[in-house]
Amino acid sequence: MRTPILEPKTFRGWEINLYLEKGGFSFQVKPPVPFLFDMFDDGCIYSTSAQAYAAAKRFIKVEMVSIAVERWLSEVYETDTISQAEYESLYYSLRNFQG
Repeated sequence: MRTPILEPKTFRGWEINLYLEKGGFSFQVKPPVPFLFDMFDDGCIYSTSAQAYAAAKRFIKVEMVSIAVERWLSEVYETDTISQAEYESLYYSLRNFQG
């Protein structure tokens, strides 16, 4: 079951959605010009974190996504939306995929 974490964020024209899932998290990344890219029917990159990072790296610097998501996770944690353990799990999962 996918649980959205906060509202979608826009970062340099890219809409980034983060979902908490069993065993980790996943991204939905919607580029500014969907029809230029070969993606799913909705024009988004949506997959597990590793696959979404790989796809996002083709178009934007992964550091930009990382900064946005790290800020996002901090906001979520500070508002008690997720526990310390969930926050640490998501944060370290994110770090592992920055390659």
